[in-house]
Amino acid sequence: MLIGMCTRWLTAAWAAAAMMACGGETAQQVEPEPAADKAPPVSEPEPAPKPIAETPEEPEPAPTPKTPASMADAETQAAALYEAQRQTFLCGCRFSKTGRVSPASCGYRTRADEQLARYVKWGHVVPPADFGAQRACWTQPLCTAEDGHKFRGIECCQQSDPQFAAMRADLFNLVPMVGELAWDRSNYAFGEVEGEARLYGSCDVEIDRDAELVEAAPDVRGDVARTYLYLADTYPGALPLSVQQRASFQAWAAEDPPDAVEQQRAAAIAKLQGVAPAWLSELPPVAVEPADSEPKPADGEAKPDPDAEATETAAAALPPGQAAG
Repeated sequence: MLIGMCTRWLTAAWAAAAMMACGGETAQQVEPEPAADKAPPVSEPEPAPKPIAETPEEPEPAPTPKTPASMADAETQAAALYEAQRQTFLCGCRFSKTGRVSPASCGYRTRADEQLARYVKWGHVVPPADFGAQRACWTQPLCTAEDGHKFRGIECCQQSDPQFAAMRADLFNLVPMVGELAWDRSNYAFGEVEGEARLYGSCDVEIDRDAELVEAAPDVRGDVARTYLYLADTYPGALPLSVQQRASFQAWAAEDPPDAVEQQRAAAIAKLQGVAPAWLSELPPVAVEPADSEPKPADGEAKPDPDAEATETAAAALPPGQAAG
C-alpha cells in the first residue's frame, strides 16, 4: 500500500514538473486539421524554342562583262564607239577615220618622234601590268610557243588567263591616244608631278620618268579615276587598290564628274558588254551632238589623202613588245 502511494505521488510530481517545463499548461492533444483537397502540381512553363539561326545568303557574284574576244576586235569596237567624237585621250586632239591626228586641233607639239605623233595608238588607262604583274602567267614561263620555247608576260596571260584577257579587252579601259604620248606614258601610274615642264605643247600632260608618274589635266582625272574604280569593282581582287589610292580616285571622280560625251560612251559600252559602272545608273540619259566628221587641216596644210593615210597607219604601229598605257 505504501509503495502504491509513493508511486502515485511520484507520478503526480513528474506531471507537475512537466507542466512547469511547458509553460504551466498541461499538454493537450491537437486534433489534426482535416486535409484540404490537394491542388494539382503546378507545371513549369516550357522554355520557348530557341530561334534557328538563319544562314546568311551569300551575295550573288557580280556579272562578268562580255568583253571582245581579242584585242583586234576590241580596237575595232572602240573605234566605232569614238566615231561620234573622235578625240584623243589626255590631249583632246581630233583624229580621222584612219587614225591620223590633227595637232592643230589641240596644240600638240611633237616631243621627239614625228611619225608616232601623227597617228592614234589604242592604249589602256589602267596598264595591263597593273592587273597582270601579280599573276603566275606574268612571272613564270607557263606558256609554250610553237617552236617549243617557254615564255611568260602579257602574251602568256592573254592566252592562259581568261580574266586577264577580259580586263585587257574591256572597252572601258581602251582609249585612243597620240602614239608618241602613248609610248612615253608606258606603264606609269597617274599622280601629281611637281615642277615638271610640259613637253607636248598645249597638251596638259606632265611625265616624270624617274618617278614613273604621269599627271593628267584636271578635266581628265575624273575619267582616269572612274576607269580604275570600275575595273577594281568589276573584277574583285584583280586590281588591288590601297585605301589611299581609292580615296584619291574617289576625290578625282568627284572633282571632275562625267560629261555628256563620257556618259553616252559609257552607256554604249555597257550595252555591248552587259555590265555598267555604278556611277552610270545615277545619271539621267543624255544625247551628244556628233562632231565634225574629219579634223580640219592646219593653215597651209593639204587635206590628207585617206588612201595614203591608211597605208601610213599600217606603217606607224608602235615597236613590238610595247605595252602602251
